[in-house]
Amino acid sequence: GVAILILILASLNYVNLVSAYLFKSAGTLGIRKINGATSGNIFAYILIESVIILFIASLIAILLSAIFIQLFQYLVDVNIVSKYLIISSLSGSIASIMIIGIISVLYPAFVTSSYSPFIKKQTNNSLSYKGRLKNAFLISQFILSITLTTVSLIILLQTNYLNKFDLGYNSQNIVEVFLPTEGAGNFEAINDNLLSDPNISKVSFARVSPVDVSSFFIYEDWRWDGLQDESSTSIYNIPVDNSYLDVFRIPFLSGRNFLAAESDTNKVIINEKLSLILGFGDPIGKVISRGDRLYEIIGVVKDFHFQNLSNSIKPLLFTYSASQNRMFVEINQNTEQGINAIKNQFDQFYNVPFSYSFIDNQIKGLYANESKISLGIIVFTILSIILSCIGLIGLISFNLELKVREIGIRKVCGSTITEIIVLLNRDIIKGFLIGFFISFWITWYSMTKWLEDFSFRISLAWWIYMLGAIIILAITTLMATGLSLKAARQNPVESLKSN
Repeated sequence: GVAILILILASLNYVNLVSAYLFKSAGTLGIRKINGATSGNIFAYILIESVIILFIASLIAILLSAIFIQLFQYLVDVNIVSKYLIISSLSGSIASIMIIGIISVLYPAFVTSSYSPFIKKQTNNSLSYKGRLKNAFLISQFILSITLTTVSLIILLQTNYLNKFDLGYNSQNIVEVFLPTEGAGNFEAINDNLLSDPNISKVSFARVSPVDVSSFFIYEDWRWDGLQDESSTSIYNIPVDNSYLDVFRIPFLSGRNFLAAESDTNKVIINEKLSLILGFGDPIGKVISRGDRLYEIIGVVKDFHFQNLSNSIKPLLFTYSASQNRMFVEINQNTEQGINAIKNQFDQFYNVPFSYSFIDNQIKGLYANESKISLGIIVFTILSIILSCIGLIGLISFNLELKVREIGIRKVCGSTITEIIVLLNRDIIKGFLIGFFISFWITWYSMTKWLEDFSFRISLAWWIYMLGAIIILAITTLMATGLSLKAARQNPVESLKSN
């Protein structure tokens, strides 16, 4: 969708630039008509010229696509298969040529073929490229550029919000190691040896990390006193040892942790969410059941996020098990020596390759897609700003061509350079305000829908929209002022002669 918007923006910019160029060369076209050229001849001349430009631009675009696609794949960390890349490049090129050809080739040809040989002596209203169409191009550029810039800001803020969100547990300096199940008898020895190493702080064995607990860990048909018929009995269940909550520093609200004893196999620790669902005033000591097995609640921990933040917190309980095959080790500050200590113990008991991952890297992986999207949007936003600048050059140049005589007369009558610059930029400011108004509603609606996919999200504050608009306004004002200043400084005698 963004690519199509940019393609449309590029087409409009081309029409703007060509129209400004053709108006400037209208005298040449008039001479051709005086010398016998028909409208069909002029149409064919402009059409052939535009097709040649389009053909050369298409070749350059295909070459640049082949070059920059590698950079794009590197930036967003995706791998596009060669055959799909070729197919998409060819289909994209053909579609682009057709769209741009229809919009930006035929239009200038039709416009210029209808020019009168005495166009320079006519009023500006005789031009086919009327002010309304020029303003429509200007407003459309502001809408696209402001929208893309604001969308980029919102995605960046949301991604940053997710990356810095307090998940409710510690993820720093914790290493996860998968242990083969056939070596369960070695877990106690590995635990004791690691804890004796000064580079190791804590060790735990559990079924899964708290980063992204999948639906595989949902257990159905839980029962308790006071259960309503319509209540859900699906609860996430993570088997852990007595060190798991300490390693991840998940805080207790009440009750106690597991003890390293078999008697705790019929005990559970629940989160706040499940405590609310159960409806007990004080859940400590209460019993829940699944099938014929009874479990006593011995603790309640504060809610923490064990899934992507696009999901709300679900009911969860921990059961005790000392022989799970995922080991979580908290390392002290010396990371390299800590990893070496873990590897030495692993190699001592297993004959399989040693591999590990850091918990904080796993968390970053949860939001990799959002990061890729934000980076891609930034790239497209920069491209759209560049295209908008090119389009503005065309629009401002065309506007200055129309007002060269007016500028000269105003300078002769005593107008200052500042007054002339304000006059020339007035239409641009009007177009900006209209574009900002329309862009605001488009951005608000689309990003509100996008943010609904996240249970935890930023609020769309007014300053985000203002910042996106100010960025575009600053770039536009600098460009417009520079071109207007050049026109305002022109000798008024030369301006009046040229017309």
